Amino acid sequence: MAYDESVAQRIREILIALDPAFEEKKMFGFLCFMVHGKLCCGTRTDKKTGEHFLLCRVSPEVFEREVEKDECEPLVFKNKSMTRLLLVRPEGYASARQLKAWINLSLKTRS
Repeated sequence: MAYDESVAQRIREILIALDPAFEEKKMFGFLCFMVHGKLCCGTRTDKKTGEHFLLCRVSPEVFEREVEKDECEPLVFKNKSMTRLLLVRPEGYASARQLKAWINLSLKTRS
């Protein structure tokens, strides 16, 4: 499992500032951040392209809206599109404000 430690640290810092209890767990080839035992977000480096993706678990409504953006795509796992898990390319979370917005969207997803 490959991920960029600087991206993981940026996620940690935002979660610490927002103050939810979270834990880190390796799954789906990602370093995932779990809040209240549920997947919130994560990061992974694509082995082929070297791109550092952000993984966000979002509501179905947010998924439908955001998946249309150029910097987003659905997570495909075992040839199945995961309809609540978005992959965000680096240009979509480059700034601290962008990353915090994605994490906030993920934190709002509880079910």
